[in-house]
Amino acid sequence: MASKNSFTLSFNTMVHMVTIKLSSNNFLLWRSQVVPLLQCQN
Repeated sequence: MASKNSFTLSFNTMVHMVTIKLSSNNFLLWRSQVVPLLQCQN
């Protein structure tokens, strides 16, 4: 069983980590950055 990481980022920090701005043409690329970031933050 993996231990949970107690390190959480503020929302502002997470926003700056996503380098792709969401548009109607790039959802999959944007999602590939956002989903792992959110998953690691529970």
